[in-house]
Amino acid sequence: ILKYNDQSWKFNSKDLELKYDFLKAVNDAYLIGRRGTYLDRVETMIDLLRRPYSVSLKSSVNSDKINDILKNIEMEVNRPSLEAKISRENDEFIITKETLGIRLNKEETAANISEELLKSSFYDVVEIDLVVEDVVPKYTYDRLSRIKELLSSYTTKFNTKLKGRSYNVAISAKSIDGTVLLPGEIFSFNNVVGPRTIENGYKIAPVIFKGELVDGIGGGICQVSSTLYNSVLMGELGIIERTNHTIPSTYVPLGLDATVSYGVLDFKFQNTLDVPIYVETIINGNKITVNIYGEKESNRKIKLTSHVDKVVKKDTEIIFDNTM
Repeated sequence: ILKYNDQSWKFNSKDLELKYDFLKAVNDAYLIGRRGTYLDRVETMIDLLRRPYSVSLKSSVNSDKINDILKNIEMEVNRPSLEAKISRENDEFIITKETLGIRLNKEETAANISEELLKSSFYDVVEIDLVVEDVVPKYTYDRLSRIKELLSSYTTKFNTKLKGRSYNVAISAKSIDGTVLLPGEIFSFNNVVGPRTIENGYKIAPVIFKGELVDGIGGGICQVSSTLYNSVLMGELGIIERTNHTIPSTYVPLGLDATVSYGVLDFKFQNTLDVPIYVETIINGNKITVNIYGEKESNRKIKLTSHVDKVVKKDTEIIFDNTM
């Protein structure tokens, strides 16, 4: 009988293919007093008159059958956990509480079943409690409630007359809005935003390719990654991967841009704080703002500056054209 709370499941020896080695028990009993020298046998027989000897039945059980039974019970017992959720509405954080899940520990339960059955007697009724564990969700109310202060903010401007580019900025900004990173977790721009394709809603707009502006799908999203990059820097988070453009960007100071190209170049950063962080993106007119919230560990103010070390002149490129 397997039990959990007020539920129970009954199985017999056939269900578990529980077997006893009767032949071995009979042979063991028969050989008592029939082995050793004549004096050894006489001594054994005299001992039996004083103290009877019990021969145990050796049992075996089919572990595959136990696993099959537990798989069925698992579907009745298991309950998934529900994550706590956080959102920002009217400049305030709204947090919903998590719900613990439960999970049948099949390995430990199966081991307990085998152990109890193998040491039981032939006519015993064996009752075993299922080993059930709590499943704690990744995001909990206590963790998310530590997100309460603005750690950093950065704003850039874009040209709303460039419809395709503006649309791409808005759709990619929406993809990262509401991102939560727990301590130690790494954010990947390409993983969060996904492929920049027509199917995913992106439009054709100018992109930088080999040092020149050309039309391409998803043009403009580098402004989102660059705005995020500056906010991450001001929040003193860890930069894992970042690449600059081949020509200067107009929306951020020189050297403070972060280009991305799906499958080629990524922007990654890590939450190096001891508390979770929340990424918020806001599109207001011709401005995009990236705010990062968490719990302040210091009152330092960060200022980003850049300067030119040297100017490298571009080499002259000679192209032979036989048609000219």
